[in-house]
Amino acid sequence: MSESCNRAAYDAFLTGLRNYSTLSKEGLDQNQDSTDLAIKIDPNCARAWALSSFNLVQGWLYGYYEKDILLRAEEHAIRAVQLDPGDYFTHSCLGFYYLRTSRFALALTAYETAIALNDDDRLMLSDAAEAYIYAGDLDAGITLLNRARRVPDQQRWNLAWAYYFKGRTDPNYYDQALTELDQLFYKRGADKYIFDIDLLFAAIHAQRSDFDSASSSIKAYRDRISSDEFRRNWSIADEAESELFSDPEQKEHWLDGLRKAGLRETPGAADRPAK
Repeated sequence: MSESCNRAAYDAFLTGLRNYSTLSKEGLDQNQDSTDLAIKIDPNCARAWALSSFNLVQGWLYGYYEKDILLRAEEHAIRAVQLDPGDYFTHSCLGFYYLRTSRFALALTAYETAIALNDDDRLMLSDAAEAYIYAGDLDAGITLLNRARRVPDQQRWNLAWAYYFKGRTDPNYYDQALTELDQLFYKRGADKYIFDIDLLFAAIHAQRSDFDSASSSIKAYRDRISSDEFRRNWSIADEAESELFSDPEQKEHWLDGLRKAGLRETPGAADRPAK
């Protein structure tokens, strides 16, 4: 998203966004008032123009406005994209305008651009799915909706992290941790893969005595950070300093898993075979 939007204007935009896709005229009017204020404060606030277009289309759909309001909605949607072509939100609102005026090919192009810019916004993915359904591509719509319903990788990571520590007293939890990590949306090698997860993979495998998998996870982690001058020599000592726990035994359990996995003890040392 562009950083050119005035802070006060963006705050007004956020106020309007609270009633996003509202089903009452009162709520929609409040939304539009806030959006108009954002545009008045900063005419370069792209998201305000985009949301204004969305509001106007919604108002027409609900019967609050006459059809000629769609000309204004189109102008606002196009202006939003012109102001910030790198913001997925502007393209998604343009897609919504095209969808609701039955220009399906243009709608899909706009939504595909939005997804290319940000494929993690679940509300936008749902809107794009709706466009595919209206356009007759039901399989693409279903795929996007299932994608929108996915559990975020950050949540699976944290749940697996909790299960790892439960494994200190019940090793069955290590299997549950791996089950969560096996369901990550972004897999190892993907640009959006959270590569710190490889340390958790390594510790879990080591605690399960699967040392080949533990070593592979450490290698994958090391390969990923090899070009990072600040982290390429990451070690047990770095983990001990950066990870804070109220329970010393919990911290030691984490470091124990990494030692068994073969993570180097200090930055100047080398990674070891897992054992």
